[in-house]
Amino acid sequence: MIGFVDESKVKGLLVACTVVNPADLAATRRALNDLRMKGQRRIHFTKESDSRRRAICSMLCTLDVEVTIYKARDRDPRVARAAALAAVVADLAAANATQLIIERDDPAAAADRATLYRAVHDHGVPNLSYDLRRPHEEPGLWISDAVAWCYTKDRQWRGRVQPLIKAVREV
Repeated sequence: MIGFVDESKVKGLLVACTVVNPADLAATRRALNDLRMKGQRRIHFTKESDSRRRAICSMLCTLDVEVTIYKARDRDPRVARAAALAAVVADLAAANATQLIIERDDPAAAADRATLYRAVHDHGVPNLSYDLRRPHEEPGLWISDAVAWCYTKDRQWRGRVQPLIKAVREV
């Protein structure tokens, strides 16, 4: 399994981790790339119109992916982010995941790498590789972006991605 992580900072920190089976990855990336409009490098939910968001949500619900939401309780953004990433690694370790890709947040990159290094060691999963990438470099991140946006927006939008959400965890 491969995990793709993005976050929302709208109402505190919320992290979404999308898990994709490697056998489905090429088809998932192709479907996501097909959703881009001419000239778009990526799909970014905050910049899409509501009609595009509805269409994207409908297509996402046809994909064979699962998303776990991690809601951070701590108000300190650094502590919250570290707790969420450690929980992601714990869940991916339990699922025998091999790769984790996180949307790169430049101010947090060094702290993210330290958290991930520690979590991979703590959970005994040395084969779990991790990488911080820009959103235009990895379409899998767009799913987590969309789900995080919808989850924090309101009940109507949350309902549109509910079929994708496997679990919601407080960390």
